[in-house]
Amino acid sequence: MLIAAVAAATVGAFAILALAVWLSRISLRDYLGLNRPRPRDLIIGFSGLVLLYIPLAIAGHFFGPLKSSAYMIELYHRALTSGQLPALAAALVVLAPVSEEILVRGFLLPGWAASWLRPGGAVVLTAALWALLHQQYELITMIDIFAIGLLLGWIRQRSGSTLTTIVLHATQNAAGLAMVAIIYPPA
Repeated sequence: MLIAAVAAATVGAFAILALAVWLSRISLRDYLGLNRPRPRDLIIGFSGLVLLYIPLAIAGHFFGPLKSSAYMIELYHRALTSGQLPALAAALVVLAPVSEEILVRGFLLPGWAASWLRPGGAVVLTAALWALLHQQYELITMIDIFAIGLLLGWIRQRSGSTLTTIVLHATQNAAGLAMVAIIYPPA
C-alpha cells in the first residue's frame, strides 16, 4: 500500500512538472536537460565528487563513523537481513538520483536561473534545497551534501545535461552503498 501511494504521488508530481514545462513552450527534453552526458563533464564531476569526499573520509578516520554512516550501515544491514537489499539498491541508485535530479536540477534550476536569481543564485538555492531534503543526516554531512549540490548544479549549468547529474548522483550513491557493504559487513 505504501509503495502504491509513493508511486501515485511520484506520477502526480511528474505530471505537474510536465504540465509546467509544457506551459513554458520549451520542449520537455530541452527544459529538463535530457541530453547525453559528455565524457569531459563526467570526468570533471567524478573528480569533484572524489575531492568533496576526502574531508569526510579524513574525519571518519580520526573521529570514527559519522552518524550518517551509522544510519546507512543500519539501513544496509536491515535491508540485507530482510531480503530487501535489491529494493534498497534500486531506491538509492536509480529512484533517488532520477527523481531528485529531474526535480531539483532538471526543473527548478533552469526556472530559477531564468529569474532574478540568475544561474549562480539558482545553483546555490537548489543546492540548499537539496541539502534540506537530506535531514536524516547530521550537519557536517548536510554541508557536504550542499557542496555536492553546488558541484552538480554547476555541472548542470555547464553541460546543459541533467542526465550527467543523474549519472554522477547514481554513481555517488552506488559507491556509498558499496563502501558500507565492504567496510561494514554483517557480523
